[in-house]
Amino acid sequence: MSYLRSVSQNIACVLVAVGTSYYCASLVGNFYCRYSGGCNAGLASVDFSIVIGFLIGYFLFVTLFLTAFGSKGRKWWIAILTLPILVWAIYMDIRLMQLIPVILSVAAGLVIGMLVNKTLTKLTPGFMAKIS
Repeated sequence: MSYLRSVSQNIACVLVAVGTSYYCASLVGNFYCRYSGGCNAGLASVDFSIVIGFLIGYFLFVTLFLTAFGSKGRKWWIAILTLPILVWAIYMDIRLMQLIPVILSVAAGLVIGMLVNKTLTKLTPGFMAKIS
């Protein structure tokens, strides 16, 4: 029962993270494209800001929600859910400068998630004991 509860809790965190990434994709993508110099596909002038925003948001929110509210094995969940996409990006010969936002979003998600977890543990220890 405990295993099923922890797995369902982690799945819920991932689903919330994907939903949040979807709804924040245009905001994050426009912010990234404004400061990176554009997100179009060259001659076709297709705007990829929403796709880039979803990917950066995915890395940010998956690490944030699993670090803050995940249960047992959350570090494994983070690794399993983020490493294949990162390996695919490296396989597609994406330069390091293009991977920096992804790396920063993972680091920011981990730091913010740890801060949220510690803050909620101090403010509401009973609630955090129930979900941990």
